[in-house]
Parts: sequence; C-alpha cells; structure tokens
Amino acid sequence: MKSNRPVVEPLVWNVAGLLDDEPGATRDYVVAGATIDLGDDLRLADPIEGHVRPARTNRGLLVIAELDTSLAAECSRCVRDEDGIHDHPDEEMDPRLEALRNFKADDG
Repeated sequence: MKSNRPVVEPLVWNVAGLLDDEPGATRDYVVAGATIDLGDDLRLADPIEGHVRPARTNRGLLVIAELDTSLAAECSRCVRDEDGIHDHPDEEMDPRLEALRNFKADDG
C-alpha cells in the first residue's frame, strides 16, 4: 500500500493500523524533501530523500529504509566538502517493549 499523504512531522508515521494487520503486511512511504534539525553543529545541505517500508512481523514491526542526503560540513582531515550520505537502516520494534520504555520514562 502506497501513501502520499503529507507528513506532519518528517520521518514519523502512525503505524497503529499496521500493528492490527497480519504478519507480512507492509506499508510504503516516500520520503521527499524532508528536513530535520540536527542541532547547532550540523546542517543538511540537501533534503532527505528515499523510502521507508514498515512490515508487520509476528513480534512487532521491521522497518526497512533507504535514505539519502548530504551535510553542509567539511572533512576535518582533508578540508573539503563532505560527500553525500546513503543510509540503509533496518530496525525492529517490539511494541510491548516500547510501551514499557515509555511507562518507565513517565514513571520517573
């Protein structure tokens, strides 16, 4: 299932519906022109582009992504502009553990 809905916050998606689906179900999200604040020391030279695919597993979610961007920074060793960044993160999320982490964080 493709989604072209506007992203309210870059790189954040509501996956509650996917958690109700059977294992094997997926969603596809296009990341186009996303920008995020990297703090005072770093700045994006180009927006983040790519795609994200969360997939329902028997334990939770597996999120597979391919993202490209570049930073506005110089290499401290060779004093030249940094090249682009290509990242392919794969992360697994267990909603039971996430709920426990949030409970402990709120508990103090």
